[in-house]
Parts: sequence; C-alpha cells; structure tokens
Amino acid sequence: MASPGFFQKPIYRGDTLTRKITITAGGSPIDITGWKLWVTLKKNFDDPDSSAVLQFGALAGDNPGDNPSAGEIWLQIPAAMTTEIEPGKYVYDVQLVVPGSPPEVGVG
Repeated sequence: MASPGFFQKPIYRGDTLTRKITITAGGSPIDITGWKLWVTLKKNFDDPDSSAVLQFGALAGDNPGDNPSAGEIWLQIPAAMTTEIEPGKYVYDVQLVVPGSPPEVGVG
C-alpha cells in the first residue's frame, strides 16, 4: 500500500506544474513500464471522485524525461487546467494503475 504524501509548495492558477515522481519498493526504484498514474484533486478526502476539482492521468514513458525502467515518471498539470482551480486548500490522491492489477492509492 502506498504511503500518504503532502505537497507543501503552492500551486498558482495559470501556471504549469511539473513534478518528477520515482516509484520505489523497499527503497529501490522499480520498473513502471506500462503503468499509469491517475491524480485526483478534491476539496475533502470524503468527496466522491465525480466531484473532483481536477483529474488527469500520465502513462509512464509518455513524457520525454520519463525513465520507466528506473521508476521515474513526470506528472504535468498544464496551465489550462490550473487556471480552472479556485484558490484554496485541497487534498489529492495518486493511483498507480498497473496492468492486470487493481489500482493502489497514495493520498496527500
């Protein structure tokens, strides 16, 4: 099971947010080739996904900087998406979607 994470840096409306994530097991990077990361941003953890402020996915290997065999993927929220987010505090989760397995969720 994934561990909770906290994103302490502000995200500004209209800015593109780019973050590199490295997926590890036992402290060592794992091959995430073919995996998809799905991010959901909400006002409250209890809100249904249908009420999410933002949802988007990234397939490992789709971004030029990705290195899936080393567990590295870049998540990017484009400016067009952040423009739509009202100022405030939000919670998020990141689902690791592994082909042939149920999603695993980490929250923040």
